[in-house]
Amino acid sequence: MTWNLEHLAERNGEGCRPRSDADYAALRAHAVALGADVIAFQEVESRATAERVFDPASYDVVMSARPQTRRGDSCYGAPGQQIRHQGVGFAVRKGLRWTRHTDFSALGLGNPDLRWGVDITIEGRRPLRLLGVHLKSGCNSGNAPTDRDCPVLFSQLPVLERWIDARAGEGYAFAVLGDWNRRIAARGDAFYSEIDDGDPVGADLDIAGGRARGGLQSALSRVHRSHRHGSGSHFVGSAGIVRRISLRASGSPASFGSLPGLGNLPPVTCERCARTANDTAAVAWSI
Repeated sequence: MTWNLEHLAERNGEGCRPRSDADYAALRAHAVALGADVIAFQEVESRATAERVFDPASYDVVMSARPQTRRGDSCYGAPGQQIRHQGVGFAVRKGLRWTRHTDFSALGLGNPDLRWGVDITIEGRRPLRLLGVHLKSGCNSGNAPTDRDCPVLFSQLPVLERWIDARAGEGYAFAVLGDWNRRIAARGDAFYSEIDDGDPVGADLDIAGGRARGGLQSALSRVHRSHRHGSGSHFVGSAGIVRRISLRASGSPASFGSLPGLGNLPPVTCERCARTANDTAAVAWSI
């Protein structure tokens, strides 16, 4: 599963989406209801923050080691609130064997405000290498590298492609999941087409839910087409890995947004969470 928790702060009442004790309790209940073995999360201030949602008795939490940023910028539409650090990480169910690799800091392009990738392997008979990401926002659909809001995202592209190509060369199953901030499932998307080039052998990729107009992506776009940002969060895997993963929806694909507690959380609790599921990005799987 990939879950953008949208400005989740460590302390009550802070950040651009201030929460209360009741809100954190609702988020934790939602995490329990999902029952996922591995959850990639984004926009979480710290490990302590993540553990308010993912019970440390049930999950190991691993966070990006990117230094905490103290930008202090004001939150748009939230007078008096300030942006908190936005970290990337994983929650891994206790009992699973996993290995942490060095953070993929190159995705930060040397900018302290750009997020690093978190790189882990879920061990087992068929190991699975996972990279959790949160790419630069602002260039979400149909834009070319030269468009005003796109140079940074497209600067991250060759960096991400190097990670993918390195994994493909090793011959192991891998996936990149998280908030891509890009509707890569749209047919002909320039960003995804460059990454999914099949070079080297093993770098032929699949998107969970398929490309636009097909499968889960299409079903949900019909149900939730009112969301203007479209799908920015994705699970992209090496050839065959998406088919190996068990997508666990609540009923038919079109009801995926109705996973227990997902659509019923107050917007201030889980606004981006609801968007993520509605846009097919809340993908739960079992290894």
